[in-house]
Amino acid sequence: MMGGSKEPGLLAYGVSEPDVIMCAVDGIHYAMDKAEGHRERFVIELVGEFEMALRERMGVDLPPE
Repeated sequence: MMGGSKEPGLLAYGVSEPDVIMCAVDGIHYAMDKAEGHRERFVIELVGEFEMALRERMGVDLPPE
């Protein structure tokens, strides 16, 4: 379970609510482009794009493949 941040304005791990919102918005735009009108693919792409944006914001590298 993710705990909250003790720093004012931060949700957790140095990420603010506006940061999370921007990651989600970025993810939506990229997922829409990749999905090319396919709803099921959009959901899959959205999850991946949101993760990538959040990792970038937090400075967390991708796990090795």
